[in-house]
Amino acid sequence: MKTLINFFIKRPLVVNLMTIIIIVVGLFSAFNLTREIFPNVNFDLIIITTNYPGSSSEDVEKLVTITVERKLKGIDGIKTLNGLSAEGKSIVYLEIDPESDLKEVLDDVKTAIDNIDSFPENVKRPNIRSVGNKTRGIIKVALSGGTYKNLRIASKKLRDNLERFSEISRANLEGYYPDEIRVEVDPRKMERYQLTLGEISKSIKDRNLNLSAGKVIGKDGDIMIRTLSEFTSIEDIKNIVVKSNTSGRRVRIKNIGKVIRQPESESIILQRSQGKRAIFLDVKVKSSADIITAADKIKKEVESFFENNEAFKDIQFRYTDDFSYFVKRRLGVLGSNGRQGIFLVFLCLMLFLNFSTSFMTSLGAPLAFLVSFVVMDYMGLSLNLISMFGLILVLGMLVDDAIIVAEQYYQKLEAGMNPKEAARAAAVETIKPVVATILTTIIAFGSLLYMGGIMGKFLRPVPIVVIVCLLASLFECFCILPSHLADFARLKKAKIGKKRWYQPLLNVYKSILRVLLKAPTFFVFFFITVCFGGSFLSLKTMDFELFPGDDVRTVFLQIKGKVGIPIRKTDEAVKKLENLVFENLKKEELDQIRSAVGQFRGDFGMKTGDHYGSVVVYLTPPDERKRNTDQILDDLTISAKSLITYFS
Repeated sequence: MKTLINFFIKRPLVVNLMTIIIIVVGLFSAFNLTREIFPNVNFDLIIITTNYPGSSSEDVEKLVTITVERKLKGIDGIKTLNGLSAEGKSIVYLEIDPESDLKEVLDDVKTAIDNIDSFPENVKRPNIRSVGNKTRGIIKVALSGGTYKNLRIASKKLRDNLERFSEISRANLEGYYPDEIRVEVDPRKMERYQLTLGEISKSIKDRNLNLSAGKVIGKDGDIMIRTLSEFTSIEDIKNIVVKSNTSGRRVRIKNIGKVIRQPESESIILQRSQGKRAIFLDVKVKSSADIITAADKIKKEVESFFENNEAFKDIQFRYTDDFSYFVKRRLGVLGSNGRQGIFLVFLCLMLFLNFSTSFMTSLGAPLAFLVSFVVMDYMGLSLNLISMFGLILVLGMLVDDAIIVAEQYYQKLEAGMNPKEAARAAAVETIKPVVATILTTIIAFGSLLYMGGIMGKFLRPVPIVVIVCLLASLFECFCILPSHLADFARLKKAKIGKKRWYQPLLNVYKSILRVLLKAPTFFVFFFITVCFGGSFLSLKTMDFELFPGDDVRTVFLQIKGKVGIPIRKTDEAVKKLENLVFENLKKEELDQIRSAVGQFRGDFGMKTGDHYGSVVVYLTPPDERKRNTDQILDDLTISAKSLITYFS
């Protein structure tokens, strides 16, 4: 290490060139880093969704969920298995053992599900997927106002426009229901013509064909044969012949019933924004997309879309669940803390050292950050809420070792030593304490790399960022800083041997130290007792809260009725909750609300059914309102319980 220190002190040109390279490459890497809300991880979770239209939750449990659970119990690598049965839908959650290969377990699950042959006839093909956050929603666009027909047209066109962007993976429509064609048959006419529903259904299926029949090979070329008989309009369905006789009489669909085209009416979820019927576009981006850039493009496209389409002037749009807000806020905290920290460090150093020494010492934190950006870019890490937490956490540690070396250097200069010799002596004398301090911190944070489970995957960037920054700070402290101090940090001859302004404080400290050293055993025991006793009392009296709720801006009000309750009653209850929110919250407290009739947010994801309902309340930032989130939630809960009695 001494040889390395001497090498860099003797070659200031190399050190200056290295500093410039670190600044240039570090800035390039900083702007090149992808910004996102969370790192990309797999959750070791597999979800199997099976739709069974028109069935009750009891039938789904008996005929679908239990069948799937029995088939999966023999598969290795499954840690826990949970099944959820709702009206028309079965959802099975599999938590995978972290030591097992997720892909192998997923393949085994798919094979087992494909081998099930006892499902009822109307059961749809199960959807099997592993849960991760590579494709994730970053913002929702709520469209409300106007007619529902206009909302559907606008939402589809806007979705198509958004999906043209390379960053956008897809935009799901929530509250949009595709058209279905219903054939409502008159039972008396069926009896008159001696028809059954099976015959009518078969006639419709046989008429709607798009069938390949191979090809005819000829001398002049091949001729492809295909039967095309697909419906192009409702009139085609009305004119389907259900029954005929030899005398030429025919019974058509229009003779026995009505053909109606309308949005789907079964298993619907009514969506509202600000109390108005709405369609939400849940925009998801690719894992490689920058969340801030993507969100800005989405907002710009939405605003441009409605400015240039007069047909949709009655439609209002709002943004909800904008996750780019949190990333921007954390970046702002990182930037402001960094600037304030470096400035305050510089000011504090100026109280004890001269300007040049203070300035060179303060450069340690920015250089360490720039090196960490280069390493993060090389390792494929992103700037997200977790990695930025690590950067904020390590910010206060980066200048500590540089301060030790700089202060030692300054003492050597005051003693009359040559700058280069002072730099060399200061670096060599402080190697052991500085390296020991950094190594202990690295060991403490390095243990997080061995944390298992989903939490371990999420927190992995924290120890990596902290360790990289500390190592970069160590390199800057002993390879770059001594050379910069020797070249740029000089002490005027008039100040050599001059007493420092804080010498009286040192004299007081010496007096206190002499008293303490007269009875070292007593004072060591006294301080240990005070520290451990105070810690014990704090643990007993202080409340523990992992994530403080003061900054929570989203409140969920959810209701659940008895199975079989009509969706009309659930809708009435949700409307009462909406009015309750509008009446109880002031303008400076309420940002917006979103309602869903037929949906409930449970422990294992979303539950659907006519007896479920939910209202999501989006609050304004805490600094813009007097009441905190807990107070607002308590008031709403008490009022809601007295207002809605037949729901829980």
